[in-house]
Amino acid sequence: MGSAIAATAGSLLAIATILGFLLHFAGDVSQTTYLTQLGLEPTSFPQPVDAKVIHGVYVVASEGSELFKDVPWPKVVTLLLLATGFFVITWAPAKPDTRLRDWLMRRSYWVRQPIVVLSTLIGVAVTGVCAAALLSIASTIPGIAGERFGSAKAARVSDQLRTGSPSKLTEIWRGEHLLGRGEIIITSSEVVAWYDSDQKALRTIKTEGIELRAPLGPPNAVH
Repeated sequence: MGSAIAATAGSLLAIATILGFLLHFAGDVSQTTYLTQLGLEPTSFPQPVDAKVIHGVYVVASEGSELFKDVPWPKVVTLLLLATGFFVITWAPAKPDTRLRDWLMRRSYWVRQPIVVLSTLIGVAVTGVCAAALLSIASTIPGIAGERFGSAKAARVSDQLRTGSPSKLTEIWRGEHLLGRGEIIITSSEVVAWYDSDQKALRTIKTEGIELRAPLGPPNAVH
């Protein structure tokens, strides 16, 4: 009973680890694609690991059924059939008087044993290749979803900035000098990226010595 519980707990832990990695991967690819297509350097705006996982959950939830369309189902089915066929053949009940078995038993040890070992290695290799291919496919799907999500978000933000007025203007000051005004896109501990509404361009600036001033109240508030 104890061993069964331990095995179940180990399996659940392994599944949770794999899912966490895939969600982290989806969130990282999405954020990197989004920043890159906006013309920003992704390494200037690092995200914590937990934030990437949460973002990955949002990416997967947003993509929904599109994820299933990205799966190369013919390849997956073929790989599953190959792996299943190997296990079925391996675990099939052996008949003691088959011709192949009798032929092998009549051979000397140095002829029989290499054939048995080679057959086993071929089966293990086929199963390993199938498993590796399935893992590769499973790991690329979140990347594809993240890239598509990040690209769509970047296109949406770019269109909003180009065609409309910023929803809430923020002024960037250094001392008594106004450096610019516009809409904040993203910030980090060292860099601020904002859309300059006067120059109609995306700009970045070091956070050291700057002050952000935003109007009080909701965007487009009526005074």
